[in-house]
Amino acid sequence: MSDDTYPVQWMGPQAVVALPEHIDVSNAGRIREQLLLVINSGAATLIADMTATVSCDHAGADAVARAYQRAAVSGAQLRLVVTAPIVRRVLSLSGLDRLVSIYPSLEAAIAAGAPAAEVPVEPGLAKTEADDQAPRRRGARAGRQQQDARQRVRRSRSLGELYLGPGDAMHIRRVVDLSLAIDADTQVYPGDPHVRFAPAATIDKDGFNLLSVEMGSQSGTNCDAPYHFLDGGARIDELDLSLFAGRGVIIDVRGKLPRSSIQAADIQPYLDNVGPGTIVVFHTGWPAYYGTTEYFDHPFVGVDACRALLERGVKTFCLDTLNIDETPDDDHPGTGFPVHRFIAQVGGVVVENLTALEQVDFTEPFITMFPLRLTGADGAPTRAVAMDLTS
Repeated sequence: MSDDTYPVQWMGPQAVVALPEHIDVSNAGRIREQLLLVINSGAATLIADMTATVSCDHAGADAVARAYQRAAVSGAQLRLVVTAPIVRRVLSLSGLDRLVSIYPSLEAAIAAGAPAAEVPVEPGLAKTEADDQAPRRRGARAGRQQQDARQRVRRSRSLGELYLGPGDAMHIRRVVDLSLAIDADTQVYPGDPHVRFAPAATIDKDGFNLLSVEMGSQSGTNCDAPYHFLDGGARIDELDLSLFAGRGVIIDVRGKLPRSSIQAADIQPYLDNVGPGTIVVFHTGWPAYYGTTEYFDHPFVGVDACRALLERGVKTFCLDTLNIDETPDDDHPGTGFPVHRFIAQVGGVVVENLTALEQVDFTEPFITMFPLRLTGADGAPTRAVAMDLTS
């Protein structure tokens, strides 16, 4: 077996893929490709055997979700074998446990049987003309179901739905923009380049309008890649995009004093609701000071709070302040950006300068914050939004 494949065992129309001990951004892409390949090879039932899997992050859950979607379109079934409670929790947080049958053992998954196929005729019984036509009718019905599923996938892309499978389209009911405007008045980190716009072409002179834009990689609402604080860390264009979309948990820490630390005790009530794939958002209320010098005196995340979230598999940290660490000045030297470094070391990301979090008054927001694809960059501006989804 090569490093790029995982064992596949075929049992008639069923196929079992044995998945590894740890599933994360480093191997989720290969796992997704293998699962899709097995489905495309004609498996009526795909059993993803996670018996040996003891950890799974958001990227792993996404790989399973992609396999579920392909199976639904192909008329196949996806079953999971999960034994580790933390893996089961990740699947629960992602909603996959409501879509995919999960079994405590491989034997139980296999014993559930294959999808109904042509019913065999008992020996000695002659087949009637209706018997001959039945498989064709079933095949035609399956074909119509697959075609309908494919149409729903295509339609979902144009109607703002998140397609999970037959009957599981999610509609976007409301979108809240969490991004700062970027212009000449954008407040930047001390010493960073200021934003400058200038017309590069005009309709009167050139027949079209074109803007020349000059700014730093950390302007406005922005994302820090690991490379921002780690020489060997991933650049912004190298990151798994699943880091930038997922279920959001907003931690309300409004009322913290200027330059005070957000401690583990502040986030304790939220810890049972976070895990791999969760996008954690700290709501400090500090955008009220945006455009003033007080904006630099924001609260910041303490090392103990950061560690508590990292231990639960969180890799996407967001907040409505200029910096997740203390912003140093002449009177406050800071402590060397420890939280940035801890997050960078696990391949996580930090999104700063969010705004309008008070408008997210719905539960379970789905948050996206995709950065510009700046080649080799330490970070990039993002357009962050929170969506209220309904089925």
